[in-house]
Amino acid sequence: MKERSGSGDRTVLFARLILWGFLAGAIHIFLHELGHGLVALAAGSRILRFSVFHGYVVTEGGEYGIPVRQLFYAAGVSLPYLTAILLSLFYRRGKGEGIRCFAFLYETVCAAASCDWIVTPVLALFRRAPAGDDCTLFLLCFRPHPLVLSGIALAAAVFLVFLAQKRGIGKEFMQTVQNHLDKRG
Repeated sequence: MKERSGSGDRTVLFARLILWGFLAGAIHIFLHELGHGLVALAAGSRILRFSVFHGYVVTEGGEYGIPVRQLFYAAGVSLPYLTAILLSLFYRRGKGEGIRCFAFLYETVCAAASCDWIVTPVLALFRRAPAGDDCTLFLLCFRPHPLVLSGIALAAAVFLVFLAQKRGIGKEFMQTVQNHLDKRG
């Protein structure tokens, strides 16, 4: 009997990782925009448009004092982050391959999204923060020292990575990948 190289399993793994990665990214974008939308609704706004594919929510009306604007800008990063924490807390080892890969990729996307809130405040120190960015707008209406915000965002990202590691999400993901790479005909 002829021995296979295992390239079929690698191709299947690669295709599944792309699918799970796309799903993790789409859910992250949905929750990011939902965070903004929920704050807008709480402020009395009407939601006119909500797009996951273009990553925006358009609202009309509402009462946006400074605390509500701060919450509005922070809600985009906060809701996905909170769901990532919940995913880590309720993650059970030994579940199916799809859950293991999705959990790892979603946690990675959420931790990586924190980078905006780490880097943008540093850029703001040099007046190079991107205009219209949630973090930039948060800094403009809240005015904390930018490095304090960077430190908080870094601590939050590290906490998320630590929690996912503690729950075995990364280890099980790597085992899943290794199992696909080790398969032979």
